[in-house]
Formats: sequence, structure tokens, C-alpha cells
Amino acid sequence: MGGMHAPERTAVDVVVPAAFGAAHILRTTAVSLASSQLDLDRLDDLALAVGETTVELLALEGATRVAMTIDRDGHGLEVALFAEGPTRPDWKDRWGRSLSAQVLSVLAEEVSAEVGANGRGVRFRFQA
Repeated sequence: MGGMHAPERTAVDVVVPAAFGAAHILRTTAVSLASSQLDLDRLDDLALAVGETTVELLALEGATRVAMTIDRDGHGLEVALFAEGPTRPDWKDRWGRSLSAQVLSVLAEEVSAEVGANGRGVRFRFQA
């Protein structure tokens, strides 16, 4: 039977130590997972977005690990990056003033800084 099917969702979690040398793992993973949905220019944008966000998170005092979740659907992907460690109430303000936030606002959609049980982080979306 032919018919429309709901897009299949695929979520992947990656956790790396809070060390600058581990940032390339997050960029490479994100690009690899998105390669079937995004063209080359958008893959470069995704790598830059993940890299900029990761660098900002790694600079946070007390960060122990950085966790990334990528949730793919037929329309694009949502990326969440969180620094595990002590939460600070000024995270959203600090993020909002950063160059990384400005870069990400140009590259991605639905960008939001968050503070929660996962620590401090950023969530954003790339449309296919």
C-alpha cells in the first residue's frame, strides 16, 4: 500500500569530556548525522554552529562534560548542547552577549539558551 508515512525520528546522544580537544568529536558527529538531509553549505553551517556553541560551553567554569543530543526528523534536525556542571543563573545573559550567540542566530533557527537539570546549554534547529 502506498501512502504517506510519518517521518522517522532518530535521536543520538554524545557525551565528551569538557576539553577543547573533544570539540571535533561533536562537530564530526553532527555533520555525519546530517549529511543525508543538508547540502554541503548547510553542513558547513552546522559544523560552525556546533563548534561555536561548544567553545562557549567549554569556557564555563566548572564544566565537567559536554553532552549533545541530535534529534533528526524528515524536516531537519534539532541540536541540544549542554555543559554538565554547576548551573549559574547568569548563563542566559552571558550567552546572549557572546559572539557565538550572534553567529548561531544567523546560522540556525529556533535558538534558545537554557538552564536546567542538564546544566547550561543551547538548543537550535536546522531545517532540511
